[in-house]
Amino acid sequence: MAQTVPDALVVLSTMITPAILILATSSLITATSSRLSRVLERVRHLSDLLRAGGHAPDAKKSFLAQIESNVSRVHLMQRAMTRLYLALTLFILTSFMIGVTLWSKSYTFVPLAIAFFGILGLLDASIRLIIESRKALTVVETEMAFVRQSLGK
Repeated sequence: MAQTVPDALVVLSTMITPAILILATSSLITATSSRLSRVLERVRHLSDLLRAGGHAPDAKKSFLAQIESNVSRVHLMQRAMTRLYLALTLFILTSFMIGVTLWSKSYTFVPLAIAFFGILGLLDASIRLIIESRKALTVVETEMAFVRQSLGK
């Protein structure tokens, strides 16, 4: 059965869409992983400062508050990463199922349903990352307030 040019373009565009979603999700995974590493390094640094001792009670209180806030951020990012990896898996499965449905001409709704759940995972992860970035801003503002207070400004 010969395909016409419009049919070939439909097949091509159908197969490209999951690839774009895979690329976007992979980029978010890379960026989130980098942010997660930086926050974990910050928690370790603050923990080392606390263990070293010799700090005023206000400084200890500030360090502990920052650690708690950053641990909360880590949990959000970890959950977002889980959703991103799930979405990535679903987008890869979507690509596979597109090929299967093009070959078998049955169950054509399956790739769409799988992609839909992948998009929901991507949405959930994005919302968690928005919340995390707002917490990051709060952590920085709290730290700056402590610095200003310490300097008497």
